[in-house]
Amino acid sequence: MTNVLEKEKTLKRAKAEHVTSGLGVSGYEIHHGRFCGNGENHPVLIGSDGEVIGLSASNGRVWGTYLHGIFDNDAFRRWFIDSLRTQRGLAPVKRVLATYDLEAEQERLAEIVRKNVDIEKIYRLMGLK
Repeated sequence: MTNVLEKEKTLKRAKAEHVTSGLGVSGYEIHHGRFCGNGENHPVLIGSDGEVIGLSASNGRVWGTYLHGIFDNDAFRRWFIDSLRTQRGLAPVKRVLATYDLEAEQERLAEIVRKNVDIEKIYRLMGLK
């Protein structure tokens, strides 16, 4: 596949469907171009606007996408790992073992910092207070 550079940069939150699994995924698109398939590529992610935002090689083993954060989607990540397990002759797990919740983790980190760092002193040292 080829990426053709465009003048305008795309930066947006996006939803898509993973063609093979039928699962909905979300993330954000950030790119300065667009895909151009060569006839040997297959759409693997279709954006909610109908645009192809992911292509795979004909054998399905290599693919690329404009959708950043795709593996933050718990169900899709589980499906993806299970498909790799199946290819290696291992049984699929079929259930999410770890959830991804960035906001909760950021709040947990902020609380740790608030409890252990003298923020006011840092502000004073920086000349902000």
